[in-house]
Amino acid sequence: MNRRPWLLILLGVLLGGFAGLAKADQVSFFQEVAPIFRKHCNGCHHPGKKKGGVDLTSVDAILKGGRDGDIVLKGNPAESLLWEVIAGDEPSMPEDGEPLSDADLAIIAAWIDQGVIDDSPASTQVAFSDENPPVYANAPVLSSVAISLDGEKVAVSGYHEILVYDLEKWTLVDRLIGSSPRITSMVFSEDGETLVAAGGSPAFFGDVQVWDLKESRMKHVHRLSTDSLFGISVSPDHSRLAVGGADKKTRIVDLVSGDVEVEFENHSDWVLRTCFSGDGTKLVSGSRDKAMKLIDASNGQFIDDINQLFEEVLSLAKHPNDDIVAYGGDLGGVRTYRISDNQLRGGGNTKRDANILRSYERMEGAVFAVAFNHDGSLLAAGGVGSSVAVFKVDDGKRIADLTGHDGAVFTLGFVGDSNRILVGGYDGLLREY
Repeated sequence: MNRRPWLLILLGVLLGGFAGLAKADQVSFFQEVAPIFRKHCNGCHHPGKKKGGVDLTSVDAILKGGRDGDIVLKGNPAESLLWEVIAGDEPSMPEDGEPLSDADLAIIAAWIDQGVIDDSPASTQVAFSDENPPVYANAPVLSSVAISLDGEKVAVSGYHEILVYDLEKWTLVDRLIGSSPRITSMVFSEDGETLVAAGGSPAFFGDVQVWDLKESRMKHVHRLSTDSLFGISVSPDHSRLAVGGADKKTRIVDLVSGDVEVEFENHSDWVLRTCFSGDGTKLVSGSRDKAMKLIDASNGQFIDDINQLFEEVLSLAKHPNDDIVAYGGDLGGVRTYRISDNQLRGGGNTKRDANILRSYERMEGAVFAVAFNHDGSLLAAGGVGSSVAVFKVDDGKRIADLTGHDGAVFTLGFVGDSNRILVGGYDGLLREY
């Protein structure tokens, strides 16, 4: 293999110098090597998508090798297949990304030379797969639920997986196992055959999973961040997705390739929610900085804040027919707004919150979930409190209170073209009203 001369020199220095290194110079897989793999490699090499049969999420998995046999030889980085594909003048991996930096290559070379030592805490070494699915002693907190447009299927977040149920029979249809321990948001395609999910592991990675439900396989996984992702939405033409993150960024991404087409960095806190306008030309992103920002979806240009900054934007829902968005805040507020710039505010106009359509009866606490029904005539809101409220959109009247859940509600949605509502949250139970 034609390796860069300087890299051979670096490797020689590393290999020649290890014998006298102090214990403090031992390379840590957990703290040094694993973050490199998470950032550059795990998108294609994890239990849910073992490209080439290779899983790089744990030392045990790495030592199992891939379809071509062993990928690391303890004490011999130069002859390890892993090294051959990541080093050299034109490395073949990462396949769709920039080559690893000199520093990253040196860390991996040193780790292999030192014997591929695993210093991961015991809790991080479990690798879930179809053969080794998660086992639950208690119901996990439900952070996200997605309902197919035809009302036939519901996807429910689990631990390192998404569970898909038949809504008519309430039978488990599939378990979609991935690397993200927590799924924060999901959305079905119009035909119900594709599911897109966002999540991640806090302070480690954030990814987007694209699942083919007909074949029960992950089509794509896009590792976009070194922290969790939130609030996924899909453009009207189904070619792009938008997602927020704990890194305060809003991204618009090609659904298939995972290429980041727009990276918006104008928020000053976590971006928790996104939604496209009806024609897909604009994007709304909601953040803990209290702003719903209107963004040009073609180039990421900031247009305006569509709202007055009352409270943190914890939940967001687009009206099914009109360019209207509803949001729930950390102080219990529920409001609807036009998706438009805010040109009427300031100056001689006394209406500072020009786009607001309605402010609904305040909830008991933070509102983590809002949803319109199929025709936009009803709006449901839930969060910290004893009930989920259902409002009439035309006059704001509170027409129902749904009770019985234990703890906060984190997710809810209407079923198809009915007014049935599914509610989930802290107690780990999915209830139908």
